[in-house]
Amino acid sequence: MQKSKVALEDIDKMGLSDSKIGALVFVPPGEKGLFWPSEPAVLQANIFVSDELFDRLVSAFQSGKRATWLELEIEKQGVLEYGWEPDGSRMVWKLESKTETSVVDVESMDVGIAF
Repeated sequence: MQKSKVALEDIDKMGLSDSKIGALVFVPPGEKGLFWPSEPAVLQANIFVSDELFDRLVSAFQSGKRATWLELEIEKQGVLEYGWEPDGSRMVWKLESKTETSVVDVESMDVGIAF
């Protein structure tokens, strides 16, 4: 999302700055209830970028290019680690609680665009 489109009071509430551009949020799985199915766990990134970067990304995607990779730099070391797979295909989120939502600040973002 474009940071310029966010109200100043919301920027203050989220603590956005040059060193914090968003948050990586883990929501644990929801259990099956009497009237609803179980829900899988969710890992969601909420990132707020400059107008220039937003416009460049939108333009690239509208012209048919696609993202080939996304890298987020997070503030806490050791929160994510690789699983046992030798190819590094699985990441493990080291949670403080497996039943409550966990949030980590995102400090920067890089995106690879296919040409």
